[in-house]
Amino acid sequence: MDHSLSKLTRSVEFAPLRTLSDFLLESARFQIPDFRDQTRWANRIRNNLLYYQTNYFLMIFLIYLIFLLIYPVKVITGICTITALYYFRYCTQLWTIHDHIVSLRKHHPIINLFILLAGWYTLKDVMKEILDFLIGVQFPIILVFLHSSLRLRNIKNKIANQLESIGLKKTPVGVFLEAYGLN
Repeated sequence: MDHSLSKLTRSVEFAPLRTLSDFLLESARFQIPDFRDQTRWANRIRNNLLYYQTNYFLMIFLIYLIFLLIYPVKVITGICTITALYYFRYCTQLWTIHDHIVSLRKHHPIINLFILLAGWYTLKDVMKEILDFLIGVQFPIILVFLHSSLRLRNIKNKIANQLESIGLKKTPVGVFLEAYGLN
């Protein structure tokens, strides 16, 4: 398996960075897709993801970086809180913490109440940071989806996508789409 992974990484090429003019400004053409024709809309999204993938990666990275620089405490608090909640949930499934919690509830209801109130207060206190973090994570993804939905294809886009579809060229997004059967 390790051999096939190294073979795959050698054969994958990054798509070139498209110009800002082509990506967003003068030569870019945008149009609202026909929502009734789902296959054509999905085809437009897939082709734009393949063609502009390096621009999308760069855009996502820059938005994350800007969000981290503007709201460093919110990002770190959100990451730590979501990680702690996931870890706590994961640990309660693996270990016998559940038995200890039931025992604590049964034998020490006042202590259990204080722990529950402290937990809810802490969660309420950091809920804004969690929501800001989740919005910060989702915002660039939504922008990529909007751009790839609205951007009309051009001749270069169609040629590059044909090279990808017949297998002459493999890109990271092409490998991802192929792995999920979306090619």
